[in-house]
Amino acid sequence: MAKNKDFKRYLDQQLKDKTVREAFEEGLDELRIAVQLAQLREARQLSQSQLAARIESSQAVISRLENGNDGKISTLLKILNALDYEIKFEPK
Repeated sequence: MAKNKDFKRYLDQQLKDKTVREAFEEGLDELRIAVQLAQLREARQLSQSQLAARIESSQAVISRLENGNDGKISTLLKILNALDYEIKFEPK
């Protein structure tokens, strides 16, 4: 438990720096998208390979996106289309 407190203290200290905080928040946004993509795919009861076949891609591409690695917007749009979803932007 002490390690968690040490990390929390370290993170809190680092996040006081605006540049670090912005990069951290950007990474969280990317992770949220990645997790949501995986959840949408699983809700449709599709494997990564099955989804990849629907968009004429590879399982590795789906895996990379679901792990938060940068991908192409065009690939993201193909995936959302294959899952019957669309992007909607809302103010924060």
